[in-house]
Amino acid sequence: MRLFRRVSFLTPENNFKGGAKNVDLKDLNPKDYTKYTFGKFLKARAEELGMSDAEISLRTGISLPQLKQVYSGKMYIERTETLVNLVLILKISEVDKFFDLAFVAHYGVTKTVIQYLAENDAARNFVQLAMEEGWTAEDWIRISE
Repeated sequence: MRLFRRVSFLTPENNFKGGAKNVDLKDLNPKDYTKYTFGKFLKARAEELGMSDAEISLRTGISLPQLKQVYSGKMYIERTETLVNLVLILKISEVDKFFDLAFVAHYGVTKTVIQYLAENDAARNFVQLAMEEGWTAEDWIRISE
């Protein structure tokens, strides 16, 4: 039995009926996480289980307007208790990836990146220097090639 429906995750323009890339949560690469991935996954998982937005709202305490904002990537869930409730309500087995998605929705990066920067002075100093010099995405691409 499949636990996750294949859905499109990568951009806010993609809908749940298809798109650039269809993935299961267990197959999702952290490089593919965006601030939209978390909400799209929540919506798709609720639909797969036949749960309405109203039911999710009632069981989590997230208002319907806020839930729609979470689905669209315009709002993130801050409370750990709410995230744990979602794990239980939506019967999520890939808990680590679920929390990584929530972290990206909130901070824009995975916990692994934050941990790496926290533990590596040279990397942290390099990123700080790049920020101070106003590096663009093109600058990062150029040095990574």
